[in-house]
Amino acid sequence: MLLRQQQSITAEKEQTRKQQDWIQSHKEGYGPLKEEEAILMSTLHLKSLIRPLVSWHMYFRWRELSSSSVVAPLLSSALSIYYIITSLVPIHSPDLNFSSKKFLKIHLIESYRELHTLATLWELTVLLPHVTFDLVFACAHLPSWFHNMKLYMYKKDEEGSVTIATEPPETSDTRTVGVRVHCGEYESLQDREPDLIVGFRPSFVRKASTWRRILPKLKSVGAPAFFCEISEYRCANSVEVVRTAVGGAVSEPMYNPFHCPLRITGGDNKLPKYSNAFIFCLIHTKEKVEKEALRAIKRKKNKNK
Repeated sequence: MLLRQQQSITAEKEQTRKQQDWIQSHKEGYGPLKEEEAILMSTLHLKSLIRPLVSWHMYFRWRELSSSSVVAPLLSSALSIYYIITSLVPIHSPDLNFSSKKFLKIHLIESYRELHTLATLWELTVLLPHVTFDLVFACAHLPSWFHNMKLYMYKKDEEGSVTIATEPPETSDTRTVGVRVHCGEYESLQDREPDLIVGFRPSFVRKASTWRRILPKLKSVGAPAFFCEISEYRCANSVEVVRTAVGGAVSEPMYNPFHCPLRITGGDNKLPKYSNAFIFCLIHTKEKVEKEALRAIKRKKNKNK
């Protein structure tokens, strides 16, 4: 019994050490881009947004970033989530009234790059200052010491850098983003229902067996689920996996103005590919499936004119 207790304590200490090492190596989200980081961390003189941002040009101008800056690839995922919240959810789920929400729980599925660039997601709190965010990452292929890791992102002062810690800030009024990591398939995640589900680079066809297990859970949760893909082709091909798994459909691929500007080379065709280039959402209800089918028919007719 004593030996087991000692082994348990040793394993717990080792898990804590690995988590702290990971935090130390990932706390600087912008790496060598010190000038951009200084600008992004400074929010005192930012003007309030009158309408949602819908392009990199608008964002760079609002943030007073140089047009020659190379920070866009690091911010693409944060801005894509922002675009989903402010521009796409109001179209596809207007009854949810996202614009009035002051708290958003977001489940991020199989989004490894976003986890490893966690500090950049702080930008969501700048873009939507009235919202408190709670982020839950569900990633099956992570080391076991990640499991149930709880983190807190906050700033100790307005002009300071983002702090990532395993303990909450000392003062309760400090703006904080809660983060939890679930090391396992999404269907095994135990959590209250999210307001939004987002996945990056899902590859529904290539990982069909995985998504056929996850999709029934997404349908039962019922929250809006949006996915960012590298090409329009991949979005369109996802429909068959969704149809066979849950009898649902997917929306027409929607161009993402906040896609990563760096082109992805290689692959089995020469079509242009960019991270987060297109976004599609899941459609589960029969009424919405029929509406989306009618929209697709109208779009095809308009193209043929």
